[in-house]
Amino acid sequence: MSQPAKLFITYAHKDKAEKDTLIECLAGMRQRREIEIWHDNEILPGDRWKEKISRRLAGSDILLYLTSRASLASENCNKELFEAWEIKKRIRTIPIILEACDWARHPISEFEALPHKGKPVNKWRHEAEGWQNVVEGIRKIVRETCPPTEEDRDESPARLMLETGNFFMMLGQSGGAIDIYSQAIKIEPDFAEAYNSRGIAYDGMGDYDQAIRDYNKAIELKSDYVKVHNNRGIAYVNKGDYENAIRDFNQAIELKLDCVEAYNNRGNACVNKGDYDQALHNFNVAITLKPDYADIYNNRGSVYVNQGKFDHAIRDYSKAIELNSALIEPYPYFNRGMVWLYKQAWDKAKADWKDAERRGANVAELFANDFGSVSTFEREYQLQLPDDIRDMLTMP
Repeated sequence: MSQPAKLFITYAHKDKAEKDTLIECLAGMRQRREIEIWHDNEILPGDRWKEKISRRLAGSDILLYLTSRASLASENCNKELFEAWEIKKRIRTIPIILEACDWARHPISEFEALPHKGKPVNKWRHEAEGWQNVVEGIRKIVRETCPPTEEDRDESPARLMLETGNFFMMLGQSGGAIDIYSQAIKIEPDFAEAYNSRGIAYDGMGDYDQAIRDYNKAIELKSDYVKVHNNRGIAYVNKGDYENAIRDFNQAIELKLDCVEAYNNRGNACVNKGDYDQALHNFNVAITLKPDYADIYNNRGSVYVNQGKFDHAIRDYSKAIELNSALIEPYPYFNRGMVWLYKQAWDKAKADWKDAERRGANVAELFANDFGSVSTFEREYQLQLPDDIRDMLTMP
């Protein structure tokens, strides 16, 4: 288990009520053993108080300076502050602005203050919102100062909820998964992985805007989160926003040069834009990185079809089928059947489509989604299809 971050609170005794409120607001983090808090009420009768304060300052990770007119004027508060900087040069110092005061002309102004942009707690429409903003800021800094270990993450209630949500996703229950991910986020508001997973669930339900909002939050919390850039790119593709999608896939690749999924997805985005040369480049790179990735051969085969390179397409679809031999993926069979159709190899086309149907595909439905009616296809491609082929491709 990682050690809790040690917080030292400096405050003027006039602000004791505010100090107690802060400690109450931080109760959740204390209960989860993310932090330990020390302040001068911890000094016991008979303690050498100056020595104890110095020792506590030296052992602290973060100094919380409750900033008010009283604390700025307090000799003891400022002694503790300057002693902390002298004893422990790298101590993280956080001014917490309680009220309007002249803190901008005090040495404490060198540090980023809480609440956000130094707006005093008592100036928020509801003071509780100001305190919550303080807690969220402290939580973020604690995670940077003492990041949780994998063991901590594995044991946390939020992590257990994430895994439960993932199980619901496996069962196809996206709505239930979203509710559970939301509970995980409520417990741990900076849990980037929960935002990512909830984004995937929203994307699967067709709510692309909400998915993108969750991915945005995950990236805000963890800017180098490769998976989220890739997933947000997919959501943009689903929205038809290929430029933003490609920007996200570019970012994923910049963060992880061998990110096969991002190359594959960027290739698909280029296909949707009609840029087949760039699509081919991306699929080639992805195959170089992962030669046994069946989906990429299927996708590259579709590029070759658009370029009229039917033999290349057949080789790629056949490779996808070979790599997927133990699975039930129907699409390479349907796609290869379409190439045989273009080549007027009717029996081979029918054989592939029967294999696709054995794997759960509705060939007539796939054909209608891609090409419309049989008669429209015949006119566009100047083909006269045999009756048995027409029957297979005609929706009932």
